[in-house]
Amino acid sequence: DEKVRSVAFSPDGRSLASGADDGNIRIWDVATGGDKTPVTMRHGKYVYFVAFSPEGDQIASGGGDDMLQLWDARLGVCTRVLEGHTDWVRCGAYSLDGTKIVTGSRDKTLRLWDRTSDPVTSITLEGHTYTVTAVAFSPDGTLIASASEDDSVRLWDVKKKAPFGRPLSHSDYVWTVA
Repeated sequence: DEKVRSVAFSPDGRSLASGADDGNIRIWDVATGGDKTPVTMRHGKYVYFVAFSPEGDQIASGGGDDMLQLWDARLGVCTRVLEGHTDWVRCGAYSLDGTKIVTGSRDKTLRLWDRTSDPVTSITLEGHTYTVTAVAFSPDGTLIASASEDDSVRLWDVKKKAPFGRPLSHSDYVWTVA
């Protein structure tokens, strides 16, 4: 009876990944509704986000254990544990070309991870004053939008790794961007 915090379709639409408060990630067959998780896929604490890579071969997840985990979507095996945030990883997204992942955290920061480097590297983007609740890449991959409980949306220039323009203010928490 744990809350499901995040769901994501695979690029081909045949599978759905879900992450829940029990720390488990499950993969579902959309056509049958059957659980096709090959093995237990688990974070140490809550799973706040799941996302399929554009290729569909990898699932990224973030949770209450302050880590970004990368999973083989077919085998269900964790292939990388990426540390850098100092509090819950609340949200994440792949760039459309699949080379980058952006994550947002309760530590008030975003991290931009480069999947093409070995080991995977990241840089920190700072500017929010409270929990980052949602992130998204622009269709061309040049900007990131982030939402926060600081009542703002911020834009970030991916190439410059810096803020783009001024914060976009709301009158209360902002929970999502797309």
